Amino acid sequence: MEPRRPLVFSDFSYTEMLIPTEPHPNALSLESDPYVLIRPEGRWDTPGILEKSSSRGVCNAADAR
Repeated sequence: MEPRRPLVFSDFSYTEMLIPTEPHPNALSLESDPYVLIRPEGRWDTPGILEKSSSRGVCNAADAR
């Protein structure tokens, strides 16, 4: 295990901890759907607002004028 760096803020000292575990079978990764990755923290099973708006397609900036 590599040495830990000091972690101090708000008048308290903290200790980094590492708990080796097996990854969850459905763990998010760079291969995951990008819309899933940008969903709100802890709500990866619920489509987010950006995902819902993706069905509108792309707006050409010149057409928006």
